[in-house]
Amino acid sequence: MYWFVALISAIFLFINLYVLYKSIGYYFSIGVTVGEYNNSGGAESFLTERVSPVLFGLISAASPLAYVSLGAHFIFLVRGEKLKAAVAFIGSLSIVVFSLLELARSGVVLYILIYFGLLLYVYDVLPFNQRASLIKIVSFFFLCLFSILIWVSFSRFDVYVYQGAGFISNPALYSIFHYLSQWLVNGVEIIKVFSVENIMFGSNFSYIPNRVLSAFGGEPADILARRLNAYGMYATKFNGMPAILLYDFGFLGALLYSWIFYALSYLIIKGSRRLEFKVFAFLMIFPMIAMFFQGVVYISGYLNVAIIYMMLVYLVSRIRVRIWN
Repeated sequence: MYWFVALISAIFLFINLYVLYKSIGYYFSIGVTVGEYNNSGGAESFLTERVSPVLFGLISAASPLAYVSLGAHFIFLVRGEKLKAAVAFIGSLSIVVFSLLELARSGVVLYILIYFGLLLYVYDVLPFNQRASLIKIVSFFFLCLFSILIWVSFSRFDVYVYQGAGFISNPALYSIFHYLSQWLVNGVEIIKVFSVENIMFGSNFSYIPNRVLSAFGGEPADILARRLNAYGMYATKFNGMPAILLYDFGFLGALLYSWIFYALSYLIIKGSRRLEFKVFAFLMIFPMIAMFFQGVVYISGYLNVAIIYMMLVYLVSRIRVRIWN
């Protein structure tokens, strides 16, 4: 099953690259800048002008399989199946490429975090003779990903003027550090002003229900309007998971959610004797911890769909193992 997912993900990587070329390549050729091509500047409308809704819907639904492919990549590495590991790695790159369709930096950062976390997670059980070459290859690709992050940042923010930027005077460089850390500052600020009148009753986690409701002709809730009412000026910023949980479920709800999440995570890892189950357990847990980018549609949508796919693959894999045993 992992091999099948890896192949499908690899196919969709090339479809994503085609869409990337067709959309961004065209707009760059007519003079649209990186600063103009962003989420707040209407990147999605740019995409839908150049890509058919059917194709865009297809890649939106299928691309989250890249997270499963990333898990398969490490499973194949541990097994010593180099070709399959390479194909799964190629398929996992849709995590980055899909986010670049809107030149969103969040996909680049999340991919680096999750890959590095998984590498540390399985490093001790990797074949000893593969470790050095793997580190070299990974370092090269991470350098490429950092280059993309820096290119987007400098192209988009070099003309900005930041007030009180501290000891970092270059606006583009400041934007990178600000991008990676603002979730912590913002989360603390909006927690300070939290009140029970601003509870959103899970609205931040309603991306998938809203999409399903829309598909059946229903009227989805306006998440941005609710965030504006609850968060004020922080509605479109990165706020971090603690703040998100607090505003969605209140103090008791956030504590209960955290306890249930911990209990389920512990049971999955403790009850998983096979390495592939442990890898997928990690993949289900770590993205939730890494969701300090909450507030970005790419994260609230793509990553939540990915977690559902991982849970399905995990359950199907356990059923198959039990049947064979």
